[in-house]
Amino acid sequence: ILLAWARSPGRQGKILATCDSNIGVDNLLDGLVKLGVRVIRLGRPETARADLLQYCADEMAIKKIGPAPGGEGNKAHKEAVRNQVNTEINRCEVVCCTAVGAGSGILERHEFPFVLVDEASQATELTTVVPICRGAKSVVLLGDHCQLPPTVSTDLAKECGAE
Repeated sequence: ILLAWARSPGRQGKILATCDSNIGVDNLLDGLVKLGVRVIRLGRPETARADLLQYCADEMAIKKIGPAPGGEGNKAHKEAVRNQVNTEINRCEVVCCTAVGAGSGILERHEFPFVLVDEASQATELTTVVPICRGAKSVVLLGDHCQLPPTVSTDLAKECGAE
């Protein structure tokens, strides 16, 4: 689905690919990289697999502009990193992050008409709404209930057999 969207002639806008878990995001990212899709991963780099760090937005930005002079509290450097991350987002076809991570302030200037939520059966309803609120016009919710059971968080739903 993501490759078809990315290669769709005349596609207008970026693609947001999310998962409920960081492992799921890494799996999406890895698959897209292998297919030659221009992709970036948002979120804390320490949550990503080591072999995928080169696709993490913060790592890409720091590689381009260098480490913070005088330590991490440097406001000018933080702003430069933020601007570089936005530049990297603008260059990619697909942005990967957790569903909750799609609410990050770094995405406030971006709209994503194409949104895919993997592990949708694991996510709560509110979690899946976060990426959809980023300007979605086409949405795909995926989840293999045989691989991971659905997340059921209310007693009433459990009593009705939703687990």
